[in-house]
Amino acid sequence: MERLLRHSKRHDIHIFLVNNGSTTQDATKFADEVKSNCRVTILEYDRPFNYSAINNFAVSIVPKEYENLILMNNDLFVSDDDWLDTLMGEMVIDPTVGIVGGKYLFENRTVQHCGVILGFGGVAGHAFAHESEYFPGYGARGFITHQVSAVTAACLLIRRDIFDAIGGFDEKDLTVAFNDIDLCIKATQAGWKIILTPDFVAEHHESISRGLEDSPKKIARFAREQRAMKRRWKNILGHDPFFHPAFAREGRTFHDLHAPAMGQRQKATILTAGS
Repeated sequence: MERLLRHSKRHDIHIFLVNNGSTTQDATKFADEVKSNCRVTILEYDRPFNYSAINNFAVSIVPKEYENLILMNNDLFVSDDDWLDTLMGEMVIDPTVGIVGGKYLFENRTVQHCGVILGFGGVAGHAFAHESEYFPGYGARGFITHQVSAVTAACLLIRRDIFDAIGGFDEKDLTVAFNDIDLCIKATQAGWKIILTPDFVAEHHESISRGLEDSPKKIARFAREQRAMKRRWKNILGHDPFFHPAFAREGRTFHDLHAPAMGQRQKATILTAGS
Protein backbone atom coordinates (compact mmCIF):
# COMPACT_ATOMS: atom_id res chain seq x y z
CA MET A 1 0.00 0.00 0.00
CA GLU A 2 2.83 2.40 0.81
CA ARG A 3 4.36 1.70 -2.60
CA LEU A 4 1.03 2.20 -4.35
CA LEU A 5 0.37 5.55 -2.70
CA ARG A 6 3.96 6.68 -3.16
CA HIS A 7 3.96 5.88 -6.86
CA SER A 8 0.52 7.44 -7.52
CA LYS A 9 0.98 10.92 -6.05
CA ARG A 10 0.36 12.75 -9.32
CA HIS A 11 -3.07 11.24 -9.84
CA ASP A 12 -6.53 11.75 -8.39
CA ILE A 13 -7.03 8.20 -7.19
CA HIS A 14 -8.91 6.62 -4.34
CA ILE A 15 -8.07 3.14 -3.10
CA PHE A 16 -10.85 0.81 -1.98
CA LEU A 17 -9.47 -2.11 0.03
CA VAL A 18 -11.74 -5.11 0.48
CA ASN A 19 -11.19 -7.07 3.68
CA ASN A 20 -12.45 -10.63 3.31
CA GLY A 21 -12.01 -12.11 6.78
CA SER A 22 -8.45 -11.03 7.53
CA THR A 23 -7.93 -11.48 11.28
CA THR A 24 -4.15 -11.48 11.74
CA GLN A 25 -2.44 -8.90 13.93
CA ASP A 26 -0.62 -7.53 10.89
CA ALA A 27 -3.92 -7.03 9.05
CA THR A 28 -5.48 -5.29 12.05
CA LYS A 29 -2.45 -3.04 12.50
CA PHE A 30 -2.46 -2.19 8.80
CA ALA A 31 -6.17 -1.30 8.87
CA ASP A 32 -5.60 1.03 11.83
CA GLU A 33 -2.74 2.74 10.01
CA VAL A 34 -4.62 3.49 6.79
CA LYS A 35 -7.94 4.54 8.34
CA SER A 36 -6.69 8.09 8.68
CA ASN A 37 -5.66 8.31 5.01
CA CYS A 38 -8.28 10.22 3.03
CA ARG A 39 -7.26 8.37 -0.16
CA VAL A 40 -8.10 4.94 1.27
CA THR A 41 -11.43 3.30 2.16
CA ILE A 42 -11.65 -0.15 3.72
CA LEU A 43 -14.68 -2.24 2.73
CA GLU A 44 -15.74 -5.28 4.75
CA TYR A 45 -16.86 -8.37 2.83
CA ASP A 46 -17.80 -11.04 5.39
CA ARG A 47 -18.99 -13.80 3.06
CA PRO A 48 -17.04 -16.87 1.85
CA PHE A 49 -14.24 -16.11 -0.60
CA ASN A 50 -15.59 -15.43 -4.09
CA TYR A 51 -13.19 -13.38 -6.20
CA SER A 52 -15.87 -12.33 -8.67
CA ALA A 53 -18.36 -11.30 -6.00
CA ILE A 54 -15.72 -9.38 -4.04
CA ASN A 55 -14.76 -7.30 -7.06
CA ASN A 56 -18.37 -6.72 -8.11
CA PHE A 57 -19.15 -5.61 -4.56
CA ALA A 58 -16.23 -3.18 -4.52
CA VAL A 59 -17.16 -1.67 -7.89
CA SER A 60 -20.76 -1.18 -6.71
CA ILE A 61 -19.44 0.97 -3.85
CA VAL A 62 -17.10 3.11 -5.97
CA PRO A 63 -18.74 6.48 -6.77
CA LYS A 64 -19.75 6.93 -10.40
CA GLU A 65 -17.43 9.92 -10.71
CA TYR A 66 -14.53 7.49 -11.08
CA GLU A 67 -14.67 6.68 -14.80
CA ASN A 68 -11.77 4.21 -14.76
CA LEU A 69 -11.18 1.25 -12.48
CA ILE A 70 -7.91 -0.45 -11.59
CA LEU A 71 -8.56 -3.94 -10.29
CA MET A 72 -5.50 -5.09 -8.34
CA ASN A 73 -4.72 -8.06 -6.14
CA ASN A 74 -3.03 -7.56 -2.78
CA ASP A 75 -0.06 -9.64 -3.94
CA LEU A 76 0.98 -7.31 -6.77
CA PHE A 77 3.69 -4.73 -6.09
CA VAL A 78 4.11 -1.51 -8.09
CA SER A 79 7.49 0.24 -8.24
CA ASP A 80 7.08 2.67 -11.15
CA ASP A 81 5.94 6.28 -10.77
CA ASP A 82 4.53 6.27 -14.31
CA TRP A 83 2.51 3.07 -14.02
CA LEU A 84 -0.90 4.77 -14.21
CA ASP A 85 0.16 7.01 -17.10
CA THR A 86 1.35 3.92 -18.95
CA LEU A 87 -1.92 2.05 -18.53
CA MET A 88 -4.28 4.97 -19.13
CA GLY A 89 -2.22 6.23 -22.04
CA GLU A 90 -3.33 3.24 -24.09
CA MET A 91 -6.96 4.37 -23.76
CA VAL A 92 -6.05 7.94 -24.67
CA ILE A 93 -4.22 6.82 -27.80
CA ASP A 94 -7.06 4.56 -28.93
CA PRO A 95 -10.60 5.22 -27.62
CA THR A 96 -11.65 1.71 -28.69
CA VAL A 97 -9.41 0.19 -26.00
CA GLY A 98 -11.51 -1.05 -23.09
CA ILE A 99 -9.08 -3.04 -20.94
CA VAL A 100 -5.32 -2.72 -20.40
CA GLY A 101 -2.94 -5.03 -18.55
CA GLY A 102 0.78 -5.16 -17.89
CA LYS A 103 3.72 -7.53 -17.70
CA TYR A 104 3.98 -9.21 -14.32
CA LEU A 105 6.94 -11.09 -12.88
CA PHE A 106 7.39 -13.71 -10.18
CA GLU A 107 9.74 -12.97 -7.27
CA ASN A 108 12.55 -14.72 -9.17
CA ARG A 109 12.05 -12.21 -12.03
CA THR A 110 10.67 -14.71 -14.51
CA VAL A 111 7.46 -13.90 -16.37
CA GLN A 112 4.17 -14.65 -14.65
CA HIS A 113 1.95 -12.86 -17.18
CA CYS A 114 2.45 -11.15 -20.53
CA GLY A 115 -1.05 -11.52 -21.93
CA VAL A 116 -3.39 -14.50 -22.13
CA ILE A 117 -3.78 -17.00 -24.96
CA LEU A 118 -7.24 -18.51 -25.33
CA GLY A 119 -7.36 -22.29 -25.50
CA PHE A 120 -3.76 -22.74 -24.36
CA GLY A 121 -3.49 -25.62 -21.92
CA GLY A 122 -7.25 -26.16 -22.07
CA VAL A 123 -9.07 -22.90 -21.33
CA ALA A 124 -6.35 -20.24 -21.33
CA GLY A 125 -2.65 -19.79 -20.56
CA HIS A 126 -0.24 -16.95 -19.91
CA ALA A 127 2.14 -15.98 -22.69
CA PHE A 128 5.84 -16.52 -21.96
CA ALA A 129 5.17 -17.96 -18.49
CA HIS A 130 8.39 -18.72 -16.58
CA GLU A 131 10.60 -17.22 -19.28
CA SER A 132 13.27 -14.67 -18.31
CA GLU A 133 12.04 -11.12 -17.86
CA TYR A 134 14.42 -10.20 -20.70
CA PHE A 135 13.05 -12.85 -23.06
CA PRO A 136 11.78 -10.95 -26.14
CA GLY A 137 9.33 -13.64 -27.16
CA TYR A 138 7.71 -14.29 -30.50
CA GLY A 139 7.72 -11.09 -32.55
CA ALA A 140 9.31 -9.29 -29.57
CA ARG A 141 5.93 -9.34 -27.81
CA GLY A 142 7.73 -9.39 -24.49
CA PHE A 143 8.78 -5.79 -25.13
CA ILE A 144 6.13 -4.37 -27.47
CA THR A 145 2.62 -3.16 -26.64
CA HIS A 146 0.13 -5.32 -28.52
CA GLN A 147 -3.47 -6.47 -28.69
CA VAL A 148 -4.41 -9.69 -26.90
CA SER A 149 -7.56 -11.68 -26.21
CA ALA A 150 -7.35 -11.35 -22.43
CA VAL A 151 -5.25 -10.15 -19.50
CA THR A 152 -5.15 -11.22 -15.88
CA ALA A 153 -7.23 -9.42 -13.27
CA ALA A 154 -4.24 -9.50 -10.91
CA CYS A 155 -3.98 -5.94 -12.21
CA LEU A 156 -5.99 -4.47 -15.04
CA LEU A 157 -7.47 -1.14 -16.05
CA ILE A 158 -11.05 -1.14 -17.30
CA ARG A 159 -13.45 1.65 -18.11
CA ARG A 160 -16.27 1.80 -15.57
CA ASP A 161 -19.00 2.02 -18.20
CA ILE A 162 -17.72 -1.15 -19.89
CA PHE A 163 -17.56 -3.08 -16.61
CA ASP A 164 -21.17 -2.14 -15.87
CA ALA A 165 -22.42 -2.76 -19.42
CA ILE A 166 -21.04 -6.32 -19.65
CA GLY A 167 -22.23 -7.27 -16.18
CA GLY A 168 -18.89 -7.36 -14.36
CA PHE A 169 -17.52 -10.69 -13.17
CA ASP A 170 -19.53 -13.93 -13.15
CA GLU A 171 -19.90 -14.61 -9.42
CA LYS A 172 -22.13 -17.66 -9.93
CA ASP A 173 -20.15 -20.02 -12.20
CA LEU A 174 -16.66 -18.47 -12.07
CA THR A 175 -16.06 -17.68 -8.43
CA VAL A 176 -12.25 -17.96 -8.51
CA ALA A 177 -10.74 -19.12 -11.80
CA PHE A 178 -11.17 -17.75 -15.34
CA ASN A 179 -13.44 -14.87 -14.31
CA ASP A 180 -10.95 -12.40 -15.80
CA ILE A 181 -10.83 -14.36 -19.07
CA ASP A 182 -14.62 -14.34 -19.19
CA LEU A 183 -14.67 -10.59 -18.51
CA CYS A 184 -12.23 -9.90 -21.34
CA ILE A 185 -14.10 -12.10 -23.81
CA LYS A 186 -17.34 -10.28 -22.98
CA ALA A 187 -15.60 -6.94 -23.54
CA THR A 188 -14.23 -8.14 -26.88
CA GLN A 189 -17.67 -9.40 -27.91
CA ALA A 190 -18.99 -5.91 -27.14
CA GLY A 191 -16.46 -4.41 -29.55
CA TRP A 192 -13.64 -3.32 -27.22
CA LYS A 193 -9.92 -4.01 -27.58
CA ILE A 194 -7.76 -5.63 -24.91
CA ILE A 195 -4.19 -4.29 -24.75
CA LEU A 196 -1.07 -5.70 -23.09
CA THR A 197 1.67 -3.17 -22.44
CA PRO A 198 5.01 -4.50 -21.18
CA ASP A 199 5.96 -0.89 -20.46
CA PHE A 200 4.22 -1.45 -17.12
CA VAL A 201 6.10 -4.09 -15.16
CA ALA A 202 5.13 -5.19 -11.65
CA GLU A 203 6.01 -8.02 -9.32
CA HIS A 204 3.22 -10.52 -8.67
CA HIS A 205 3.52 -12.93 -5.73
CA GLU A 206 0.77 -15.13 -7.14
CA SER A 207 -1.62 -16.71 -4.58
CA ILE A 208 0.44 -15.46 -1.64
CA SER A 209 -2.65 -14.74 0.49
CA ARG A 210 -5.13 -17.35 -0.76
CA GLY A 211 -2.86 -20.33 -1.31
CA LEU A 212 -2.54 -22.80 -4.17
CA GLU A 213 -5.23 -24.85 -5.92
CA ASP A 214 -4.07 -28.03 -4.19
CA SER A 215 -6.90 -29.28 -1.95
CA PRO A 216 -9.59 -31.74 -3.20
CA LYS A 217 -12.25 -29.04 -2.75
CA LYS A 218 -10.29 -26.45 -4.72
CA ILE A 219 -9.41 -28.94 -7.45
CA ALA A 220 -13.09 -29.88 -7.86
CA ARG A 221 -14.12 -26.22 -7.99
CA PHE A 222 -11.43 -25.49 -10.58
CA ALA A 223 -12.68 -28.38 -12.74
CA ARG A 224 -16.26 -27.03 -12.56
CA GLU A 225 -15.08 -23.61 -13.68
CA GLN A 226 -13.13 -25.15 -16.55
CA ARG A 227 -16.28 -26.91 -17.73
CA ALA A 228 -18.30 -23.71 -17.39
CA MET A 229 -15.84 -21.81 -19.59
CA LYS A 230 -15.74 -24.53 -22.22
CA ARG A 231 -19.55 -24.66 -22.39
CA ARG A 232 -19.89 -20.90 -22.63
CA TRP A 233 -17.06 -20.10 -25.02
CA LYS A 234 -16.47 -23.39 -26.86
CA ASN A 235 -16.51 -21.64 -30.24
CA ILE A 236 -13.98 -19.02 -29.13
CA LEU A 237 -11.42 -20.75 -26.91
CA GLY A 238 -9.85 -22.70 -29.77
CA HIS A 239 -9.52 -19.70 -32.07
CA ASP A 240 -7.43 -16.97 -30.47
CA PRO A 241 -6.92 -14.40 -33.27
CA PHE A 242 -3.54 -13.39 -31.79
CA PHE A 243 -2.11 -16.91 -31.63
CA HIS A 244 -1.45 -18.70 -34.92
CA PRO A 245 -3.15 -22.12 -35.10
CA ALA A 246 0.14 -23.67 -36.26
CA PHE A 247 1.52 -23.28 -32.74
CA ALA A 248 0.95 -26.04 -30.18
CA ARG A 249 -1.44 -25.19 -27.36
CA GLU A 250 0.61 -26.74 -24.59
CA GLY A 251 4.18 -26.52 -23.32
CA ARG A 252 5.99 -23.24 -24.02
CA THR A 253 3.94 -20.56 -25.73
CA PHE A 254 4.87 -19.64 -29.33
CA HIS A 255 7.43 -22.44 -29.32
CA ASP A 256 6.37 -25.86 -30.61
CA LEU A 257 4.35 -26.34 -33.78
CA HIS A 258 1.04 -28.15 -33.77
CA ALA A 259 0.95 -31.34 -35.85
CA PRO A 260 -1.67 -30.77 -38.59
CA ALA A 261 -4.52 -33.19 -39.10
CA MET A 262 -4.16 -35.60 -42.02
CA GLY A 263 -6.63 -33.67 -44.13
CA GLN A 264 -4.66 -30.46 -43.62
CA ARG A 265 -1.25 -31.81 -44.62
CA GLN A 266 0.20 -30.37 -47.78
CA LYS A 267 2.12 -32.29 -50.42
CA ALA A 268 5.68 -31.18 -51.03
CA THR A 269 8.41 -32.08 -53.49
CA ILE A 270 12.08 -31.84 -52.65
CA LEU A 271 14.23 -30.75 -55.59
CA THR A 272 17.93 -31.41 -55.48
CA ALA A 273 20.64 -30.52 -57.94
CA GLY A 274 23.99 -32.18 -58.26
CA SER A 275 26.93 -32.25 -60.60
